Amino acid sequence: MEGLDIRHDSNLYLQEYISTLENLPSEIQYHWAEIQKRNEQLEELERHIHSRDNNLSKIHRQVMNSTETKADALKNEPIIIRKIKRDYDRIQVLADEKVQIAEQALKLLDRHLRRLDNDLDKVHDDNRNESRNESRSPQSMMPTRQASPINTTLKLPLAEMIGEGSQRKRRRANSHISSGRSTPSIRTRSRETTPSRGPRRQHAPPRHGNDSDSQGESDEPLYCICQQVSYGAMVACDGENCPHEWFHYDCVGLTAPPKGAWYCEHCLAEMQEKKVKKLKRKKD
Repeated sequence: MEGLDIRHDSNLYLQEYISTLENLPSEIQYHWAEIQKRNEQLEELERHIHSRDNNLSKIHRQVMNSTETKADALKNEPIIIRKIKRDYDRIQVLADEKVQIAEQALKLLDRHLRRLDNDLDKVHDDNRNESRNESRSPQSMMPTRQASPINTTLKLPLAEMIGEGSQRKRRRANSHISSGRSTPSIRTRSRETTPSRGPRRQHAPPRHGNDSDSQGESDEPLYCICQQVSYGAMVACDGENCPHEWFHYDCVGLTAPPKGAWYCEHCLAEMQEKKVKKLKRKKD
């Protein structure tokens, strides 16, 4: 099944791409709600720690003024300290989960923008090749030659309306996530942002048409386990090193956008293998 020819079906491609974004706001809202839930749990744990710290202070004051032996007065101190330590450990876990959720939301946005950037780059390359071939052709000097409507069609809905804005959105999204990683007084996990993977250039099967079309098609990125171009509804794998990145719904048996993180079979197998190796190392 062949995808849309962006050069000749720019309006249809734009509608199809926008349709893939229809579920994006709800997915981002889901990630935000999960972060807010953990914020509420963090606030509750901080209140518990503050209350138990006050109890320790009271115990120490009673030791100074009490006639009881020091051992009797401090018998509850170890229990309170263990509870405070348990609360701090839980805070660390919640802080790490917040970072992971934020990274998942960023990857979700980044993959949608990267898909559009790759397709726009292909369009620009094709247009440059066509312009170069037309300038070399003797027919380009004929006064009856009319300007191609393709460039005009693409310029407004794609290149200007979306292409330039996508780069600004990606930089803005990265800056927001990077600025919100650290939690005061809590040791959080440090993790470098994984650089965006560039498009995997693979030669597509030869297509019938003029030379400029064949030259442009050779740079079109291939996705999914079927190794075809992007078309229709697609879902992005949240695996950090996924070899395919995007998958057609039909190829992975989906009929609707998945909620939360989604992993392909390849990445699920790798994750399971890592868990098994980790358990073996612990036993050794």
